[in-house]
Amino acid sequence: AVLLDLHSMPTIRPRGAALPPEFVVGDRFGAACHGSLSAAVFSFLHRHDRVVAHNRPYSGGYVLERHADPKAGIHGLQLEIDRAIYLDRDGANLGPGMGKLVNLLVDLVRAMAAQATILGDMSSGQGWSEAAK
Repeated sequence: AVLLDLHSMPTIRPRGAALPPEFVVGDRFGAACHGSLSAAVFSFLHRHDRVVAHNRPYSGGYVLERHADPKAGIHGLQLEIDRAIYLDRDGANLGPGMGKLVNLLVDLVRAMAAQATILGDMSSGQGWSEAAK
């Protein structure tokens, strides 16, 4: 099973970074999911020319700590999304980027599901019954 915990974030201007991240992928420093799932998400976002950070400043909070359990086949990721991608300049209303973001997220979930299927095959089905509970 895959758990995707979506959050919004303000634009972050990290020191030394050329561009602020549009997305922050949090996996609790590898404790919330198999590394190949994080890698698949990074690869997907990079292929779509997105600026991505990993675990900094958001590594994943309560939802991942409570519900993610890779050993039981429950792989969790937190995805922080810069509000500037989908809100207007005032941050009060949906902006022109919302439609593109929705399409990107739909395709991302499909990519994550494909990777989860591979993970399930790798474990010979172990953990899937527990994940279904």
